[in-house]
Amino acid sequence: MNSILSAVAFLEAAINELYQDAHDKHLVYLENLDQSTISILSDFWGMTEQENKTFVSILDKYQLALRFAGKEPFKKGDNPYQDANFAIKIRNELTHYKPKDLSENNKHRLDDTLKGKFNENKMMAGSGNNFYPDKALGAGCTEWSLNSVKNFADEFFKKMEIEPNYQRVDMDKLAGKT
Repeated sequence: MNSILSAVAFLEAAINELYQDAHDKHLVYLENLDQSTISILSDFWGMTEQENKTFVSILDKYQLALRFAGKEPFKKGDNPYQDANFAIKIRNELTHYKPKDLSENNKHRLDDTLKGKFNENKMMAGSGNNFYPDKALGAGCTEWSLNSVKNFADEFFKKMEIEPNYQRVDMDKLAGKT
């Protein structure tokens, strides 16, 4: 569960960093954006986050940044948007958990949409439990969530034509492998 929470936290941190860096004029990786786009990103951040006036969802922040830069936003019905959206929904369910009586006739709303996206929790194999949460939450869901948010973020930064800080870090070097 923590891996899913952390994956979505990464997704939110990556877009917030882009807006904050534009606002603070830390342009190291934003050099490919024109000044007008940087100003719009900065203004938006100042009007919403800095003054806590408006809540904008994680994926809407990404969509707006693309629009501000004159880029094509993600199609909400396609991947990687859909999978990132489902990863966020899982995170929201975990964060705001409310017990529910689930049965074959009373499935969780994520049950059918998540089935088949990843391998189910092996510890629940053969049980009569619903897919979500019992069979969904496990290593397969964790790996899928991590890949989903990373694919979304990678595609976003590719569309923006910028290399974010997380892509600039040599993870092997950090891990002492080189």
